[in-house]
Amino acid sequence: MGPRSATLRIPQRRLYDSLSKKNRAYSMGFLSKVLKIVRRETIASIFIVALLILGLWTSYKIHNISRDIASVHIEENRLMAQRQDLKSQEARLKAVSRMKKIGRELRLHPPADSQIIYLR
Repeated sequence: MGPRSATLRIPQRRLYDSLSKKNRAYSMGFLSKVLKIVRRETIASIFIVALLILGLWTSYKIHNISRDIASVHIEENRLMAQRQDLKSQEARLKAVSRMKKIGRELRLHPPADSQIIYLR
């Protein structure tokens, strides 16, 4: 046995360093991929929350507008009924028989043809 056979060979430090660099590179690549996925999921969840808020706000506004429209329709119906009542009251007040009766009570004589003015 010569001096060579008795020597122990110890692996060089470079091999471990290159393996650890590869592992670090792998873990950094993995970490960057994970961060990209998390970033995408965060952006997607923010977008979904924004759409949800927009949908809720829109439905709230639509509900308010529909309530306003319903109240306007109720008011319109009330005013139309009041208009009908006023028209019937006007027709009753303008009736010829009523006018003749008031004229007799006030002791008025029938007007001459030139004094009559027709209103429409």
